[in-house]
Amino acid sequence: MINRKSSINLDGADLQEISDRTRLIHENFRDARILILGGTGFLGSWLIEAFLKIQSDSNLKCQILAPVRSPEKLSFLE
Repeated sequence: MINRKSSINLDGADLQEISDRTRLIHENFRDARILILGGTGFLGSWLIEAFLKIQSDSNLKCQILAPVRSPEKLSFLE
């Protein structure tokens, strides 16, 4: 389980389900750079949390790039 303060309240079971249901496409992201715009918003923060879970499950070694105007809003990643 990823221990992060989430503004969208994805719990470990939700994140595991996302990881399990997308397992067939995980290899498409190996060593990739993934740009997520709006990383502090509802959908962007959800995508970041999901990719971090997939990254930890599959050891993809991908980079998540999320440019933001207010870095303090990324506190859900702590």
